[in-house]
Amino acid sequence: MDKALGIWGQIDPSAEKYFPIGSRVFAANLPNKFIDPDGREIDVTGMDVYSQVQLLLSLSRITGNNIKIEEGKVVNKGKGSMEGSPKAGIFLDYLISSPQIMYVKSTYSGGSNNKQEKGRVNISLDTYQIEETFQTLGETQGWGLTFLHEALHTGWAAVHFDKEKYDGFEDPVNDKHPNYDPNAIGDTETVVNQFRKELKLVERSSYFNINHYSFDGRLINTTWKFGNKDVEIKPINRLPLFDKIIRSGLSKLNNL
Repeated sequence: MDKALGIWGQIDPSAEKYFPIGSRVFAANLPNKFIDPDGREIDVTGMDVYSQVQLLLSLSRITGNNIKIEEGKVVNKGKGSMEGSPKAGIFLDYLISSPQIMYVKSTYSGGSNNKQEKGRVNISLDTYQIEETFQTLGETQGWGLTFLHEALHTGWAAVHFDKEKYDGFEDPVNDKHPNYDPNAIGDTETVVNQFRKELKLVERSSYFNINHYSFDGRLINTTWKFGNKDVEIKPINRLPLFDKIIRSGLSKLNNL
């Protein structure tokens, strides 16, 4: 074992923040206490209040930690329960303590996605889409795992699991590509399935989902594959959810 790596076996991504302790001393050798020295590197100021709350609750459930927002950034306030996925918890702590800032915002169409522009990582979480899948599948395809999925597309996040993936994990190619496989799961969801397994949730068996429309072009449902079964996700009534989003924002303004 390389003694330079310390007892934790890895280089802390935020080591420069507490120099001169040492560039190869992971979290000052106190990872449980010194999770995030001063980084708070997941910025959620671009999310509406309702979506912020749902993301925090979901991340808390899947990691077993107390996940909060302070000054617009995600922080880990310590263990909240004995449940949760250890791998998801360690990965989230890695993202929080990273010197790279990840900007998360709410979107309401087009699905969740990520973009890396001029060294900036932007993640968009589609509130309506996530609420639709969460309504049927719960945390299996909820806020927390959707966020971690998008994070894995970034190189500095992916290398936490595979040092060769400095360009990030990729999803399978779509049906416009000659190598398209409708049953492909992809590297990204393979990692997310590790979290699901620890959480005792049904694992995703294909990356792709299929939209079903009526003769007049109205979306009837979307079929997702989980546990080798087709799961139908029906569109939700967006007006009540829109009302919750607006009321959450107004409530925050009234408390300022």
